[in-house]
Formats: sequence, C-alpha cells, structure tokens
Amino acid sequence: MTAPNDAPSLKDSIPPRWRDANVLPLWLSRTAHKPPPPPPLPSHWAWERLRGLIVDVQHEVDTDMVERRVLQLLAADLPDWSREATCGQVLGAIQCLMPGERARPHRHTMQALRFMLEGSGAVTIVNGKECPMEFGDLILTPSMAWHEHYHGGTEPALWLDVLDVPLHIALQTIKFEAGPPYGLPSHIPDVAYAPGMVPVTDSPEKASTQYRYPYAWASAALPHCPVNAVGLRELRYVTPETGDDALHTLSCSLQQLEQDTAVAKHCLYEDRLCCVVEGEGYSEIGDMRIDWRSKDVFTIPRGQWARHVSLSKRSRLFVVSNAPLMRWLGCYEAKIEPTC
Repeated sequence: MTAPNDAPSLKDSIPPRWRDANVLPLWLSRTAHKPPPPPPLPSHWAWERLRGLIVDVQHEVDTDMVERRVLQLLAADLPDWSREATCGQVLGAIQCLMPGERARPHRHTMQALRFMLEGSGAVTIVNGKECPMEFGDLILTPSMAWHEHYHGGTEPALWLDVLDVPLHIALQTIKFEAGPPYGLPSHIPDVAYAPGMVPVTDSPEKASTQYRYPYAWASAALPHCPVNAVGLRELRYVTPETGDDALHTLSCSLQQLEQDTAVAKHCLYEDRLCCVVEGEGYSEIGDMRIDWRSKDVFTIPRGQWARHVSLSKRSRLFVVSNAPLMRWLGCYEAKIEPTC
C-alpha cells in the first residue's frame, strides 16, 4: 500500500509534454468542477479551562519578551497547525495583560477587534484615541491603525481577539509594522511619553466611538432591536456615518435568546465565532451538541446547520463572522427551517 507521502504529485502524473510546458488540462484538475468537501466540524473552548491557561502564561513569558501574550484558538479538526485558523477565514485568540503592563504599539494590514471578557482598568489606544476596556466592550483596530494596550487596574485583563489573518495569508497581503517601545499617556506611572513617536492619523474632532462600542450602550439598545429571521433579537455593530459593518471583512453582532423561545434551525454560508456574554444553554451544530456557559467560545463553520437553546431566562452571544466577505464574493446564502 502506498503511503500518502509517497503518492505521485499531480505534476508528475501528467504527460511530459504538458508538464514541461507548465500547463494542466482542466479535466485532470483535482479541484475544478468537483463537489465541495463536507463542512468543517465546530469547535468549543470552555472558559473555565481557557482562563487558567492564559493566566498561567504570565509565569512563562512577559511582554518584554513577546509582542503580545496571546493564545490562539485553533479549529479542532485542522489536520495540522500549519494553517492558523479558528473557523474558515476567521482567527480568534485570548489575550492577557497583567496590572501595570503595557503592550508596545504596532499596526498591520489585518483587521482586528477586541471583545472584553474580564478585568477593569485596561485601555487600548487606536490611532491616538484612548478606548477604555470594560466587560462586554467592543474595540476595533481597522487595517493599518496604530494600536497599543496598557493596564492600570489591579486584576488580570482578559479579552477575545478576532482577526481576518487567514484571509491575508491566502492573499499574501500581510504587512506588519512595529512601533516604538513607548508611546503611552504620561499619567501611567513610570512611563515616559514621547509625543509624535506614534503617528496620530485621525483628525482631532474624530470621536473615539469610531473604535469603541461600550457594552452599556449595546445592552440598553438590544431589547429594542428587532428579532431576526432565525428568531434571535440582534444588534449589529456598524459604522455610525454609513451604517456599514464596523470592519470591511468582519461582521459583529450581539444576539439575545430567551428561555422557551423557538430559534429556527438555520444554515448560513459564513464562518461564525460565538462568545457567550451571559447565560447558559446549548447549540446543536451539525451532528454535535455544544453545551455553553458565560465566556465560552465556540464556532459554527459555514455549511453547518445550527440551532441555539437558552437554559437561562436570557442568554446573549457576541457573534463575529466573515459575512461581508461572503457577500462581496457573491457566495452568501441563508437557509432557515420554519419553527413549529
């Protein structure tokens, strides 16, 4: 029996006249006009375990040694870890900043967001704008926006990072630029601030609401938002000026489901990463059932049928997806089974 590593390559299996000319007949292609593979399996990270892992990292590395103290969330069914992805074109991670620590500024082509999970007193600075990070707050760092973090609180600050890294890997468009080691406000003890070291690209009158969406605002607005086609009350995070998705390639929403409320079984052609903001319940995704609690993270890969059930009086999910990208490609599709 031939081992997979010994299998002939496609180039070696075609006639020499085509191989030598670097051409491939379409009818011999292993990908063209073939049915798509089955959808990937969902993944689940319980906060009870995840929190211990990320907090323990402080004893192994500090922010003077590494750019950021981060644990990436990798899909459970990846054949290996050479492709860093949480769900399709979406990468999620948990970041930790200890009291008194700072993370030096940098910027990159990847679009990113931070969703605060635990701690108080941390701040993200985006293009010179200070964005406090309290529980449930959403902080955006658009492509090539300078951003840095500092923590003036007394307990570990933990948050969810979500980026479109897999997309940029596929397109070979990754660009990273490190900033100076300092650049933090002068009111942080023992830190010297050198004005102008990190360029401030925004106009002075531009509000920081461009980058920060407080949970207090979202929580107050959510009960007044309409119920979507699936049966979830949904608040979308959009750019105030245009009403477009907050980031070009990632869509963010806060969704609420009540106990004993029917949520339709649905299949969306988008890759979704879900973080439980409050409550507990379970989700049926494909043939799997995922039981979740507050701050757990789980995924719903594109092409998987899903349904949510709340076991609390009220549960809320923060959901990030690549729906804008799927719509731009003309590939977005939604299938919804009617509830009984």
